[in-house]
Amino acid sequence: MGSTYSRFITKEILEVPPEFPHFKKENVITIPINADGDDVAAFLKVFSAGEIKIPPHFCRTEEDAAQYNGGEKVEWLNGDPEIILAELKKFDLVTKEFILLYTSDWADIPVDWFSAAFKNGHRVEGTYTSSDDGISGNALAYLGISSYDLNDFRDYWDAASQYEEQL
Repeated sequence: MGSTYSRFITKEILEVPPEFPHFKKENVITIPINADGDDVAAFLKVFSAGEIKIPPHFCRTEEDAAQYNGGEKVEWLNGDPEIILAELKKFDLVTKEFILLYTSDWADIPVDWFSAAFKNGHRVEGTYTSSDDGISGNALAYLGISSYDLNDFRDYWDAASQYEEQL
């Protein structure tokens, strides 16, 4: 069976409203979010200084690409980074210290992994990981978290179900 799962991870002191699934394990809070890998990957590429900044060479449509005459290689932005930004705002994490992590696997074989640590609205150097681009950082180590500190779920709905069971 496969799994696909997006989440925020933080050691910040947060009051997460009880209607939103979240898990506290010692001093680590995990907040599952209902976003796919394309949205997470897009966000990791264009979020800076607490806002979405899409450079002109990032294109979402063929029309965007045709209008771009910068001479640089066009890079496709398949997901919607605004989805992640809305979730960050919901939990007041935009200017705090957090990790955004997306994982997917099939039969326990990793398929995709996107992650980065953020502090004060900026991505922390050396923490960006993208299985698509072959870039390997270590966001979990930045916050001193091991993968064993994380809750394991198949997807957002599985996390929400387990959260409701523990209430």
